Order: sequence, then structure tokens, then C-alpha cells
Amino acid sequence: MYQINMKALLNYAIQAAQKEHQGDVDDLNKMAEQVFQKAPPEICQKYRAELDNVMVRWRRVSEQLEDNIQKLQDHMAKLQQFQARAETIC
Repeated sequence: MYQINMKALLNYAIQAAQKEHQGDVDDLNKMAEQVFQKAPPEICQKYRAELDNVMVRWRRVSEQLEDNIQKLQDHMAKLQQFQARAETIC
């Protein structure tokens, strides 16, 4: 039971942190769009390329986070099985 609650708590904490940072990423995009509307085209092109790079990295981090959460859940389930087996042996 303890592992299941811990797993849920850990997932919640990780996802909450990601959502918090997603808000920062969304704010960055909004601010950049406002700047792009007023700035000269050559500046817009340069900074749009940089922003695109940031967004690609953010998506990769988000995908890796989802993968890592799944791996963590799998490992925690295996640990729980191991603990149950160990208790029956001892």
C-alpha cells in the first residue's frame, strides 16, 4: 500500500512541476509573439529560430519525463513484487 501511495504522490509532484514550467513556456511564447509583431523582420527571424530551438528542447524534455515516469512506475511495481516475495521467504 505504501508504494502505491508513494507512486501516486511522486507522479503528482513531477506532473505539477512540469505544468508549472509549462506556464512559463507559454508566457515566453506570448511575449515573443508580441515582440515579433513590432520588431524588424531580421530580428524576428533570428529570435524565432532561437525560440523554436527552445521549444524543440522543451518538447523533448516533456517526452523524456513521460518516459521516465513510466519506467519509474514499472520499477516501483517490480520492487513491490520483490518486497512481497522477500516477506514470504523471511
